[in-house]
Amino acid sequence: MSGFEAKKETSAVLLDLSKAFDIVPHNVLIKKLQSYYSKGKELLLMETYLTDRYQFVKISEEKSDVLRVLSGVPQGSVLGPFLFVIFVNDLPAFIPDKCILYADDKTLLTSSANSETNCIVKNYMVERSKLWFCVNQLSVNSSKTEEIVFS
Repeated sequence: MSGFEAKKETSAVLLDLSKAFDIVPHNVLIKKLQSYYSKGKELLLMETYLTDRYQFVKISEEKSDVLRVLSGVPQGSVLGPFLFVIFVNDLPAFIPDKCILYADDKTLLTSSANSETNCIVKNYMVERSKLWFCVNQLSVNSSKTEEIVFS
């Protein structure tokens, strides 16, 4: 039975990450990959895929400077979404209540016997999320963050 069905105060906080796929730091992602793949061939393949990438822009005959890419998962690739999922996979363990992940959207759910307790728990979950985002060098897009209270 869900908190809402049990007539508890239930809240959802919908968090949107700013440019999430673009700013995933490669060094942090590689450390997370190491925790899943130890030091096998898979890890070496992923490290090679992510490191020493460069980009430039060309318009007609004009070309920008070549820049090294230190963050972001390759978009438009089959591995991009998979790498992002691995990157955020440890977020739910950091949150004391329920956390739903879908792409770069995160939803925090909490239910409590009364609105005061629910507000305290919800605020704690949001602060824990912000800490996780900070540690992992991501940021929440506050203008797209929403709260829903179910009653």
